[in-house]
Amino acid sequence: MIKKLEKKKALSILVIAFMASINLNAQTWTGATDTDFETATNWNNSVVPDAAAAVIIPVVAKYPIIAATTVSTISTLELKAGASLTINGSISPQGVTYTGGNIDINGGTLNARKNLNLGTTGSPATINVNSGTLNVRQNLIIGEKAPCVLNINGGEVSVDQNTTGKVIFIGGYYSSGIVNLNGGFLKTGPANVGIAALAIVESPKDAVNASGYLNINGGTLVFTTDQTSFVNDYVKANKIRTVAGKHIVATYDAGTNLTNVTAVANSLGTDSNTLKNTFAVYPNPSNGIINIDAKNNSSNLNLSVYNLLGQEIVTSALDRNISGIYSIDATNSLTPGTYIVNIKSDSGSYNSKIVVK
Repeated sequence: MIKKLEKKKALSILVIAFMASINLNAQTWTGATDTDFETATNWNNSVVPDAAAAVIIPVVAKYPIIAATTVSTISTLELKAGASLTINGSISPQGVTYTGGNIDINGGTLNARKNLNLGTTGSPATINVNSGTLNVRQNLIIGEKAPCVLNINGGEVSVDQNTTGKVIFIGGYYSSGIVNLNGGFLKTGPANVGIAALAIVESPKDAVNASGYLNINGGTLVFTTDQTSFVNDYVKANKIRTVAGKHIVATYDAGTNLTNVTAVANSLGTDSNTLKNTFAVYPNPSNGIINIDAKNNSSNLNLSVYNLLGQEIVTSALDRNISGIYSIDATNSLTPGTYIVNIKSDSGSYNSKIVVK
C-alpha cells in the first residue's frame, strides 16, 4: 500500500497542476446551435477546438455529444459542476486534466495522455463508462478535491499497461471517491517496488474529508503479478467490497502473471467442509429464533442469513462465550420461507439451510 510519494514526484505534480490552471487557449462551449461537438458555432469563438484548446463546458441548455465518427485532440477538458458530456467517438486531452460534471462514455474513448483528476474544487463528478474505454497514460485520481463516483458498467477503465508506477487513486487526496464495478474491466498498471498500483484512501492530504471504496458487483479488477494478499487486506479493511449475497475472490494466474478479482455469489447449499461437525443450527423449522451450538469453537463468529436470491437479510457479530451457545431473534426480519444461515469463524465458514414457518 502507498505510504507516500517521493518529494520530487509530489513537487512535480504541484508544478504541473499550477501550469494546467493557466488556460491561455480556453474555448467555451455555448451549445448555441445544436449538440454536435464539431459544430463551430457551438463554441464561443466559432472555432472547433484543436490540440491547443483548453475546453470548458459550463451549464447550458444543450450539452455536447462527441459523435461516433469524431476523433478530437485537445489540450485539457474541464466540465463545470452540473455540466455534461457524452462520448460516442474519441477525445484525447494532451495535458493534465481536472474535471467535474457528468461524463457518459458509450462505446467511445476518453484517452487522457497525462494525469486525469476527477472531482475538482466546487465541481463533483459522475463518470459512467457504459461501453468503450477510459484510458489514462499517467495517474487516475477519483475524488481529487470534490466527490467523484465512477460507474463501470462495461468496457474498460485503465492506466498505462506498459509503464510502471502509474496509480489509480480512489478517494486518495482531499475528497471522497467511489468506484462501482458492475461490468467490464478495471485494469491497474505494473507497479514499482513499494508503490501499489491501486490506492484506496492511502495517505490522504486531508484525512478528515478523504474517503472511498471500490464496490465490485460484476466485471473484473485486474492486477499484474500476484496481488492476492494485497486484495485480501483491502477486503478486510472494507475498501474493496461487494453487494449482499456475494463475496470477493482474488485469483492469480502464473501463466499470464495477472491477478483477477471478481465478486462470486455465495453458495446456497449446505457446506460440506469439516466445519459441518463444529456447528449445529436449530430449531428447524424455526419461528425466527435461530440457535447455534458452536462445538469446540475458539473464536468470535459472524452470522449472516440469506434468502434464496442471495440477499443478506440478517447479519450479526457474535462474541465468543464459554458455553458455545448463541441465540439470535430474527422474528421481525424473516418472513415464512427458506433461508441459508452462514456462520464464519477464524477456521472457515459453514452454511445451513433452515425453514421459517
